[in-house]
Amino acid sequence: MPEDADQLLDSVFEEVKAEIARAHSKYGKFKSVHEAYAVILEETEELWETIRKQQGEKRTYEEAIQLAAATIALIADLLH
Repeated sequence: MPEDADQLLDSVFEEVKAEIARAHSKYGKFKSVHEAYAVILEETEELWETIRKQQGEKRTYEEAIQLAAATIALIADLLH
């Protein structure tokens, strides 16, 4: 992967980490895998709505970050 691509991914991962921290401070950690699934499903639906309604790349990116954050938070919880 070219260095620019690595830097781009690092930037995305930092935004995902920041979103996980923001969500944890606002809502706390997931109480169960069922709650995590519900959040991931909600974020998936919100991402689809931004795509379906063509709300632009910025909004789509924000929703994708939130979906990635919820999914990675679940993975981290399962490893903990």
